[in-house]
Amino acid sequence: MRFGKSFIYELEVQFEDVDSGGAVHNPNYLKYFERARNFHFKESGISTKELMNQGFCLAIAETYIKYSKPIILEQKIKIISKITGIKKIGLRIEQAIFDQSNNFALSELPVKFESSPGLLTFCRTKLVCADLKKIRPSAFPQNLLTALMIPEEKLSEELSNIDII
Repeated sequence: MRFGKSFIYELEVQFEDVDSGGAVHNPNYLKYFERARNFHFKESGISTKELMNQGFCLAIAETYIKYSKPIILEQKIKIISKITGIKKIGLRIEQAIFDQSNNFALSELPVKFESSPGLLTFCRTKLVCADLKKIRPSAFPQNLLTALMIPEEKLSEELSNIDII
């Protein structure tokens, strides 16, 4: 996942993901968002396993989810992910789920996914870089910043709507 760039992850809802009414059970939305984030990090050259071997992980500090429409069994969906904020020890990722039949170019999406037409679910997650040995927040390792293509000036400027400490 690169700073400011959107990525798409697609999947089909499986039987194991739904409740007795055929709709995705709420905790599974978190799994979908996590899977999409990890896929995009991996596509950007960031291996979770490598990061952990270096003594770091990206831990969820906060998650906000807005459910607009239910997602149902065998529905094909796409999850759009984008890093929208960054500080020295944390980042904010916004993600949106759409039906795969909703054909649009990434350039057509509003700056804020939350107001996108056809939105099924919206998620804003704040992740912190954690030192696994010290069990506390830590500055991002340089190789992670390089993989994310985060400009140095973005780390020092104050960003609105992000309060990771």
